[in-house]
Amino acid sequence: MRMRKSTLITILVVLALAGLALGGYLMRDAFNLSGADSSQEIRATSRGRGALGDADSEAASLRTVAIPVEGMSCVSCVASVTRALNRIEGVSDVEVSLEDREAKVIIIEGKVQLPDLGKAIEEAGYKPGEPVETGKP
Repeated sequence: MRMRKSTLITILVVLALAGLALGGYLMRDAFNLSGADSSQEIRATSRGRGALGDADSEAASLRTVAIPVEGMSCVSCVASVTRALNRIEGVSDVEVSLEDREAKVIIIEGKVQLPDLGKAIEEAGYKPGEPVETGKP
């Protein structure tokens, strides 16, 4: 069976669009996004490398740090900042909000220095503000 060139192109375009839609859906689930349009908040949450196994000792030594982040404009920016912070030993959890232009990082006390968080954000290509400890998670 022989297909016309225009039919083949149409089929390829439809398949490509379906792949993009599926990829966006999977990306949304992977980053726990609460919406994709500008009226909703875009946020990524993930567990870091430094999570402890014992919940009681972990809760006693965890602190939350809020860091303003300038330069983020899309979901990829949120993912980049999240990955950069998660690479730091002693980071337990990261939540980056595009709407608030802020990263909330749960750290294990004594394992992370606050300047290291800003340095990781800078190395990812964004401008960190002054980290502020907000207390226990």
